This record gives sequence, structure tokens and C-alpha cells, in this order.
Amino acid sequence: MHLRNVKPNHVTMTIAVSATGQLGALKIARQLHGFLHKNCIHMNAFVYNSLVDMYAKCASIQEAYQVFSEMPIKDVVSYNVMINGFANCGHGKEALKLFPEMLEAEIEPDAVTFLGILTVCSQAGFLKLGCDYFDCMAGVYGVEPSVDHYACIVDLLGRAGYIEQAYDLVRAMSVEPHAGVWGALLNACCTYSHVEIGEVAARELFRIEPENPGNYVLLSNIYAKTKMWDGVKAVRCLMRGKRVTKWQGAAGLM
Repeated sequence: MHLRNVKPNHVTMTIAVSATGQLGALKIARQLHGFLHKNCIHMNAFVYNSLVDMYAKCASIQEAYQVFSEMPIKDVVSYNVMINGFANCGHGKEALKLFPEMLEAEIEPDAVTFLGILTVCSQAGFLKLGCDYFDCMAGVYGVEPSVDHYACIVDLLGRAGYIEQAYDLVRAMSVEPHAGVWGALLNACCTYSHVEIGEVAARELFRIEPENPGNYVLLSNIYAKTKMWDGVKAVRCLMRGKRVTKWQGAAGLM
């Protein structure tokens, strides 16, 4: 475009900014940002949101927040991008501060907002706060929990050792649990050596993704931790029968 003397518009730049974020190329990101200002390209919400996302994916969260702060008008996408940016860069507390800020700005949170917030709570171990956010989704904000929201809460409960409560939640889900839900439960069972529920989660995972060796390794580890060596042997036989190969470097006693 430059060689043909064709001036890019905000659509072109949004695409370029998004691509740069995917690459994680911070130097190019700064060059694109400078190009936008130098050429007075119209900065609408799409461009601003893309810039925030770009800097966050380049792990420059300070520059992402600076662009976010400079936005003349923010929408729900702006807050979602910034919340997820903070979360992915390990700044959970900063992400959580944005939720009341967006409510104060009279911007209604959506499913993406809650997924970001619940992910932060799960990563940081904020059990009560995460459960409170989950409980108010539908009743207060009219956002029905998706399977991904459930996965976050199952992970949060499981990390805290509430294995039975996590399993009860899975059984009460209004949507079909996917591998992420059962995987979170199986991981928790492995951490806390819970055989019975671990076996249930593993069976579901063997059905959903029968060729994933990690699930077999986790179940085998549960058996090994509880000295159930016949169980370890049975998992090995199951893997051989299904021709599932344990990946190189996977942790476990198999």
C-alpha cells in the first residue's frame, strides 16, 4: 500500500494491529501506534480496542492500560479486552477493579466480562468472590452461564479442595459439560487424591476425548498416590488397548 501511495484507513489499521498482537511483536506494535497518530487516522472504538488488545498480547500491560485510559468513549468490549489483558498478564487485582468501574460508567457486563472475571478468581483462588460473581450473573445481570463459566467455577472449587461441591455443580449444570469442565474436576481429584469422583471424571473424558493421554496419566497418578497399583495397571492396559501413547515429558508414574 505504501509503495502504491495508498493511504490506509481505520479498517486496514485495525487488521494490522490485530495481526501484530497475534505475533506478540512489541516493536512493530509501537511503530503501528505511532503511525496512527502521525497520519491522523480516525481512532474509533474498534481501533482503540484493537490497540489495547495488541499491547496486552505483547505483554506490555502498562501501554495497554494507557491506551485504555485515553479512550474518549469506552464500551463493553473495551472493558472486556482490558480485563482479559490484565488477567493474562497476571494482574488479577487490577482486572477485578475494572468491574465496578464499568458499572459506574453504566456499561452492562456480558458473558465475556464474567468469563474474564471468573478466570481471574480461579487463578487467584478468590473462592467466595468468584462464587458471588457466578451467582449474580443470571439473577442480577441477565447473563446465563455457559459451559465455560461453569468450567471456571468447577476449577475454582476444585483448587480449594471442594471436590464434592464441584461434582454436585457439574451434575446440576443446565448445559452439557465439556472436556474443560471434566478436566478441571479430574485435576482437582488428582491434587487431593479423590478416587471415586476422579474415576467418574476420567470416564467422561475418555468418552469425550479418548486419544488425550493426559487424562489417563492423571487417573493413573490418582491410583498411584493412593497405592491402588491394580488401578495403575488397568489404566496402562486401557491405553495399550486404545493405542494411546503418553507424550514425551508428561508427568506421572506410568
